[in-house]
Amino acid sequence: FSLAPGATRTIEVSFSPTSLWAKSASLSIASDDPDENPLEVALSGNGTPVPDSDPPACTILRVNPGPPLSIQVAIQDTLSGLARIDVVLINNATVNIPTFIVGTTDSVVITATKIDQSKSATVVFETEDVAGNSIECDPVYTTLSALAPEQFHLEQNYPNPFNPSTTIRFGVASGPRKVSIKIYDLVGREVKTLINETMEVGLYSVEWDGSNNSGAAVAGGVYFYRMVAGNFVITRKMLLMK
Repeated sequence: FSLAPGATRTIEVSFSPTSLWAKSASLSIASDDPDENPLEVALSGNGTPVPDSDPPACTILRVNPGPPLSIQVAIQDTLSGLARIDVVLINNATVNIPTFIVGTTDSVVITATKIDQSKSATVVFETEDVAGNSIECDPVYTTLSALAPEQFHLEQNYPNPFNPSTTIRFGVASGPRKVSIKIYDLVGREVKTLINETMEVGLYSVEWDGSNNSGAAVAGGVYFYRMVAGNFVITRKMLLMK
């Protein structure tokens, strides 16, 4: 647009950062005024996050077979930004989580390294964004545990107590092998069959959403989950909160 000498014009500029905390920027106005070209106008304001119902994304960037075996994982939340990254399960591995500013929408790259190359390793992250959405980073568990488990095992569910769902991890040391994992109530009645199939060697996880075999939600209380794989039988206890 053009302005006559001495004339003025008002321009409305919208500056709306989509992440938290104070933000600053600049507006550059180009003109044919030799004394002020371009004209720089400072902008500042507090970010107003967009609605965020999605948890952070967890992506494996690269796997270094080593030795030592290591993986790099990128965790990022592009909406409300990251709030925390926690290691909730670790075995035979070291983890490097770089420091980051709460609310960052940049990618945070984590490195997990196996210690004893002849044994399986496990690392599970839980990450949460500023909006309160959280997720477990399962790709790390699957990749870092690439070697066959040394023995059949059934881990304690996580989280425990839980509501509305929990994750159960288990290992199959030889196969193919018929494996079943079932949920029972306090009096021994079957509530839900989670796994009942022939499985190959590997490390696995299965989620229970608190429903029975008919799909209906069960009452809160103590439940048992049992894994049977040939002669290997083990039962653990968990608590569903309502």
